[in-house]
Amino acid sequence: FNLDEGEMSGVEIELTAMPAVGLMLVANYAYLDSELDDVENPFYDPGNPLSERIVAGGDFPYAPEHSYSLLADYTFPAFSFGVLSGNVGYNYMGDRNKDSPTTFRDSYGLVNARISLSEIEAFSGQWEIAAWGKNLGDTDYEAFTMDNLPQASRAVIWGDGRSYGIDLVYRFF
Repeated sequence: FNLDEGEMSGVEIELTAMPAVGLMLVANYAYLDSELDDVENPFYDPGNPLSERIVAGGDFPYAPEHSYSLLADYTFPAFSFGVLSGNVGYNYMGDRNKDSPTTFRDSYGLVNARISLSEIEAFSGQWEIAAWGKNLGDTDYEAFTMDNLPQASRAVIWGDGRSYGIDLVYRFF
């Protein structure tokens, strides 16, 4: 069912610093204050103890109050055979829908990294090879949740676990 009214306000801050040649540091922060109006639940089931007649407004269910990310990126001085660079980042997502027994999602943080050798001249073009890793801490986190009554109290789609990969790119002129 759809809700017809709600309010959302917040602030986002981004800071970028280049304290040394080749080094870039980035920090992002977002604060979100959201509120939905109360609404009558058209799916109310008086026989189900988890079913509520009036759904209290509260926060927007999929909007975290706090989120932030941190990134460090370094590019080495160019070598005769290419440019070496690497980065590491941390992304934090605050809890969401924390007052619901079935659709809450806990906060989590993920670490990702990448190292690459680019601008490799060969065969009338440029090559790049990179190795990357996502969710390096192998953090378990809920990507999506939903109230799945009456079949089950809660359905969860879990976020991707740790993954690694290699990219090979050719750019022709």
